[in-house]
Amino acid sequence: MHKQIVYTLFVVLVSAFGALAVADAPSSPSSGGGNEQIIRSLFAAFNRHDVDGLAALYAPDAYLMSSDFSEPRHGPEGVRKTYSELFAQLPQVHDEVKTLIVKGDEAAVEFVSTWGANGKMPAGRLEIATFFKLRRGKIISDISYFNVPSE
Repeated sequence: MHKQIVYTLFVVLVSAFGALAVADAPSSPSSGGGNEQIIRSLFAAFNRHDVDGLAALYAPDAYLMSSDFSEPRHGPEGVRKTYSELFAQLPQVHDEVKTLIVKGDEAAVEFVSTWGANGKMPAGRLEIATFFKLRRGKIISDISYFNVPSE
């Protein structure tokens, strides 16, 4: 009987420590937790106006499309072009994430972009929804939708 109690206690402790080790293990890049961190890193890099930091989050074959693009952009170079132009035009632009939903290798983000006046560009606010797909720790698709407010 004593051996059975010790064995049962041993199994319970090993199971508990095993569960703790799994809970404390860092998320793999393809896990939902890792993908959430990638998206949060994207918004942090955006708010620092870190073009290279943004580009590093995208796969070489990434697809980018936005309501204001005349045609899709691709890969880290498309990211650099997009954000270099935006930060030059709106040097005070800042994004605030309102909702972030990650399910597997897909994410949806609702956020508000705000900026101060710059030359002829008045201060503004724009509500945006972006849908991401990720693969092996990189963004492979980034599609944004918004309506430009009428004047």
